[in-house]
Amino acid sequence: MDIDIYQPCPCNSGKKIKFCCAKDITADLNQILSKSSAGQSAAAIDLIDRVVEREGQRDCLSIIKTHILLSSEDVEKADETNKLFLAAAPKHPIGLQHRALIKVGQGEIEPGVKYLQKAMNAIPGNEIPISFANAFRTVGIGLLHAGHLLAARAHFNYSLMLKDNDEQAQGLLIQTYQLPEISMLLKHDLRLDPVPEDESLPWFKHYANVMKALDAGQFSFALKILKKADEESPNVPEIKRGIAILTTNLAIEDEISNAWRDYSRLPDLNRWDAVEAEALAQMIGNQDLSAPIDYVSIEFELNDLDRANEAAIANSQMIAHDTSQIQVQSGPPPRSAFAVIDKDEVKEAASLTFDNVPNAIGDLMMFGKQTDRAARCELVVAASNETTAIEIVKAAFTSEIQGEPERKVVGQLSQLEQALTWNWHLPQDIEREQYEELNEKMKEYVTLERWAEVPFEMFGGKSPQEACKDESNSIALEALMVQFEASADQQAEESNLINRLRDKLGLPHPEPVDIEALGDRLVSPVRQKYLDVTKLKDEQLIGLQSEAMTIGNMPVLKRVIPEVLGRPSTTEKIPHDLCHSVMAQLAEGEEARFEHIHQARNIAKQNNRPFGVYLVQELELSILHGKRDKVPVILREIETNHMHEPNVEYQLVRLLQKFGLIDPNGRMPGPPAENEGSAPPADAGGIWTPGADEPASAEPEESDSKLWIPGQ
Repeated sequence: MDIDIYQPCPCNSGKKIKFCCAKDITADLNQILSKSSAGQSAAAIDLIDRVVEREGQRDCLSIIKTHILLSSEDVEKADETNKLFLAAAPKHPIGLQHRALIKVGQGEIEPGVKYLQKAMNAIPGNEIPISFANAFRTVGIGLLHAGHLLAARAHFNYSLMLKDNDEQAQGLLIQTYQLPEISMLLKHDLRLDPVPEDESLPWFKHYANVMKALDAGQFSFALKILKKADEESPNVPEIKRGIAILTTNLAIEDEISNAWRDYSRLPDLNRWDAVEAEALAQMIGNQDLSAPIDYVSIEFELNDLDRANEAAIANSQMIAHDTSQIQVQSGPPPRSAFAVIDKDEVKEAASLTFDNVPNAIGDLMMFGKQTDRAARCELVVAASNETTAIEIVKAAFTSEIQGEPERKVVGQLSQLEQALTWNWHLPQDIEREQYEELNEKMKEYVTLERWAEVPFEMFGGKSPQEACKDESNSIALEALMVQFEASADQQAEESNLINRLRDKLGLPHPEPVDIEALGDRLVSPVRQKYLDVTKLKDEQLIGLQSEAMTIGNMPVLKRVIPEVLGRPSTTEKIPHDLCHSVMAQLAEGEEARFEHIHQARNIAKQNNRPFGVYLVQELELSILHGKRDKVPVILREIETNHMHEPNVEYQLVRLLQKFGLIDPNGRMPGPPAENEGSAPPADAGGIWTPGADEPASAEPEESDSKLWIPGQ
């Protein structure tokens, strides 16, 4: 189809083709765009070069050429073309947009963000080219890969504002809320406070202009306005908070911590706001909370590898490892490998207690003799466990070690990370209930003892136990509490343990949250667990449940769902069988879990809804809790009566694969490899719902969404 000469020129000048740089080359443009659309990128580029040689450089040709090169991922040639173009037109919005995409393609994320903002500032008039939706999405992907999750979210949001049917941007945006490994602090949708109603405020016009700049995608210009407003009207919470949010959204690493801390230290600021702001300053300010510990490699030469290997096998503090997954930088792989444990191995669960459970503190690899070196063993261990691990190795290989060991640093981890981590070696016959009991005791010990003794750099190397004696540290300590409570590892936990830690450090418990007092401000996921759910309207309650399910906010679900189930008025607004299904994953104790899943099945059955997915869930619970007699009965019921129901077959296959009962091809696997020291399988992370985790090809049913979508 021929180009219409009255459509906008590809150079993005705002003029029609008839009156712009493409007016006398429309036939060539037709051929170029036709070849590009057909996937003939090289032919399209060759034709552009021939037209330039014949007619001279044209803005439209440079822009099309750069676009084609970027689309074909030839970043180097796109860079050359774009540099020449910007040399002649340094403020061209599409040229600057292309520079942003090139920088991201080269892995230079911060310059990419800056060039995209320059491009937004250079757009003439009020019309934003739709190509900027792709630019914001692409820069957002770069930010996400670089670890700037909140900045990525802001860019995905703006991409969707320009092009609301962009499924890729929508999926990426939701991903920033659903990633199970991130803190609840980062699952909050940070938005600037609305423009105040009082126009007499000295900073009113500045703030109104900020909102206009944000609507135009001019994040950096909006930040500039806010900083000027802050100079003229210091200590205004809305301005300080806006500066912190925009600094974060622009991923200005060296300013993020200070911006959030400036806001947190405002006089008379709500304590919740102060604590959350300080927590964000600590978390996303690219600062280490605690000093690092070296990971070291210690090599011992051995007289006889076979005798050393036999000694390791016989040693009660060395547990054989599978060597097939071990990778070494150079040379042959190890002949054998062992975990070094801090206590003697306990082989029977009946003899296991919290005091004698052994913890793996290092890895030992055994290497055979090579042409240029003797047989040796290599111990890899955190420096804090080095002395203990070396003593164990020397005691085991007394007659086999020769010479002095060679020590080198091979990595680092933080003292905080080490304090919160344990790696037990457990007997094969341990039951789930015993494992959970030990795990709860370990969490208590780690929280109340280990964490409180970690030295933090923000307190000058003092531990929380020491820092709590100085009142000026209270906000920072409370922020650390919130970080700890909101971390991915703690999200399924109740507040009781954290509150015991607060009591130990003399810190106040978090204040209850009044949803009405927040006005238009969204309730952060961290604060939601402190809402009085009995005071929420049905719509608020259901919205809160939906959001909590999407982002995996389990402490909130534990409080919200019982309230939903206790209100007959919610029966028509949200399926109560779904609520019981979620509670079956969250409830404490075997009896309560099975009771909820039976309730889910019965309610669905009474309302003539399919309930096969709940049988799959009951099957999983039965396997987890060792009810082997129930497994064939439930499986037969599913296969006989429910395989035709939506999502049942997919969820059943997923479950059988999870427990190794079938392989990815649907066949029965061979005998499983012995899994030394593993704990019983734990419940899957996140919140599973009957419609969740479907194969990508599944057609969505026509019904109200069960999941909260950001901005909804």
